[in-house]
Amino acid sequence: MENPSSKIPNVNTNKKQIIVVGAGAAGLYAASLLIEQGHEVILLEASNRTGGRVWTKTKRFSYKLEMGAEFVHGKGTLFHKMAKKIDKLHKEGDSFFMWRDELFSQEKIKKLEDAKQYFADYEEFYEGHHLYEGDDISMNIFLEQHDITPTRQPDAYRWYEAFAGALGTNLDNLGMKALAVEAYRWEAGEQNYRMCAGFESILEKWKENVKPFLQLEKPVIMVRAFDEGVEIITKDFQNYRADAVLITVPLTQLKQNKIIFLPELPPKKQEAIDKIGMDNFAIKFFLNFSENFWSKKYNDGQETEYLVGMEAANEYWETVPYIKNPSTFGLTAFIMGDKAKNYTENGFSKGQILEKLIDELDKHFDGNASATILDFDYLDWAKVEYIEGAYSYPSVGSHKLRKHLARPIEDKIFFAGEATHYNGHFATVHGALETAERAVEEIMEIIPKNKF
Repeated sequence: MENPSSKIPNVNTNKKQIIVVGAGAAGLYAASLLIEQGHEVILLEASNRTGGRVWTKTKRFSYKLEMGAEFVHGKGTLFHKMAKKIDKLHKEGDSFFMWRDELFSQEKIKKLEDAKQYFADYEEFYEGHHLYEGDDISMNIFLEQHDITPTRQPDAYRWYEAFAGALGTNLDNLGMKALAVEAYRWEAGEQNYRMCAGFESILEKWKENVKPFLQLEKPVIMVRAFDEGVEIITKDFQNYRADAVLITVPLTQLKQNKIIFLPELPPKKQEAIDKIGMDNFAIKFFLNFSENFWSKKYNDGQETEYLVGMEAANEYWETVPYIKNPSTFGLTAFIMGDKAKNYTENGFSKGQILEKLIDELDKHFDGNASATILDFDYLDWAKVEYIEGAYSYPSVGSHKLRKHLARPIEDKIFFAGEATHYNGHFATVHGALETAERAVEEIMEIIPKNKF
């Protein structure tokens, strides 16, 4: 794959030493770009693997499992172009919505006399929330103002819960003003895709590029800026010095002060860290069945790919809809927000969560889930050390803060990663890659000025 960035100047005179902290998508891409520019790079990763929240598991079932990032969002991005070069992309199929204990396609629910107005309101919100100009309130308060509550209309309320869950949180934490600002800036397009080759395949070239410069199991605990550059100290008390450092760790790690910065972070950057949302409740369950019973029940010419507004999980989707005639069939249960929080805080074991999921699917699919279940896998991202969550989201009071999170400090400490994206593409891998390019451009602009 050729270097896709035409914005980054080709600077290989005045070579500098740059440390990149974190080997997720942003860190891998940024380190690879810096290496291509001829700089001396050290890539420090806290865990024992690269990829961060991109993790394709290949040996568990007869098909790939995307433990983390899974969707290519839109086709108006560099990432979409990269993905298309690797393998074909699968365009997402149809969604079915729960209403009064039954699942209906969008076409059918629009014709139900008691549901059609609620669904019309939901579609209006879904397609138009970027136009919101009201107060800086939570989405839950916004819904209350429009008479959508769990008691007045629990079915419709769960559609909005699934919407908030897809953004990584619950309705109380999601801020309407920040949501509108970020949605207005979104430029990628609305269609989602899956990578048939596996999501992690997008990282392979960069992993190969950085291999000689990568150090695993090196959690950074201190970053100190001084006149000549930066000093980095890892958990094993190894000391590194460089001209600059690029921080790409998940927002949760900054929230928990896993890295001490000297001097202290500027007040606005600290405010951004505190106020931009990133919950530590995020669970994906993978259910492997001998039959595709969900499509059989709704076999009316549509691909039953998504089940929205459920109770045990925010939504379910077909794990590998792009495989024809598979030997087994998968459903992914996506559990976020209050549902994930309930399971985590009440000490549910994976077996207990599995029982809840199977009971729910049995209820709606005539007992077929328990009759055909073969195996399962799951990942609770809150328990993954050095990540501890899914992704950032637009919280109440955060609509002006992402630029502050992204801003460099003293031309020595730079920041990238999805949470630092201030043009709408937060919480996505393509957004993370765009911030890597932005941070490398910032570094490249400083080098010719001999500011290091």
